[in-house]
Amino acid sequence: VEDREAVRQQAHAMKSMSGNVGATLLSKGLDDIEQAASVDGYRLSSEDYVELEELAMDASTHLERWL
Repeated sequence: VEDREAVRQQAHAMKSMSGNVGATLLSKGLDDIEQAASVDGYRLSSEDYVELEELAMDASTHLERWL
């Protein structure tokens, strides 16, 4: 069972960190999850996890190139 508030808080924290390093697409995806987690009955779908993973991998690749 997911703790909606924990999901919201983690998405918020990761959104801020992503924004700080310029990972805007990842930050936007996390903002969407943060907002959705504020709604009763919200659960992350397997598609949400896949999308986040893809955004995180893309951000990681770009950061590695930058460094």
